[in-house]
Amino acid sequence: MSSGDAAYFAKHGVEGKLSDVITALAKAKPDDPFGFIADEMAKLSAAAKKPAAAPAPAPGAKKPVAKKKGGGQGKAKPSGTTGKGGGIEVRKETLSHYRAKKKL
Repeated sequence: MSSGDAAYFAKHGVEGKLSDVITALAKAKPDDPFGFIADEMAKLSAAAKKPAAAPAPAPGAKKPVAKKKGGGQGKAKPSGTTGKGGGIEVRKETLSHYRAKKKL
């Protein structure tokens, strides 16, 4: 095997992946070992064709916050700890209305 061959195998991690397949074969001991190897190789090939996932954020990095659309008042948010609603939203205009009538 030439140094170019070794570099190619190292670049693609062939030796480690083949070793993993052979280890799995030894554990599984299927009736059709070559079919098992072929299936495992097909899985490796499919995984290699998938685009790489985005890298994980660094530990302690802040996640970006999505900006809310619109600037008006949103829906009333429920209060309490049960998460079943029951809260009342009091707006400024409602509050001043009740104060004017001396109900608050």
